[in-house]
Amino acid sequence: MNKLTGPAESTSFQSMGGVDYIIGTLFILIGLVIYVLFQKKAKIRAEKYKQEQLVEYNKNRGTNVSDYKKTRLYLPFWEKVKFVTPIMLTITFILIGSLWIIWAATGVPLTTL
Repeated sequence: MNKLTGPAESTSFQSMGGVDYIIGTLFILIGLVIYVLFQKKAKIRAEKYKQEQLVEYNKNRGTNVSDYKKTRLYLPFWEKVKFVTPIMLTITFILIGSLWIIWAATGVPLTTL
């Protein structure tokens, strides 16, 4: 008969670090969802803001310019931040998820970094 000479190794999902892989994958999926859902909305908002700005410009100047570049108008800083925020959040979440998976695969605890 074979007897165990030491403690039996657990092969449960949690002890193999499976939870870490799920958490890392969730971070990556959240990043991709943020990009897909909010990037198009940010572009639409920027175009809408430009159109409103152009209408205001034409009303104040009494002209009928239809090209935004000819007016030398620009998006204010806060509008640019709104446009770039989904990209930055996507990069952040994907980076966190990737590092989480790498740390889970190498077995290095997150608290020792």
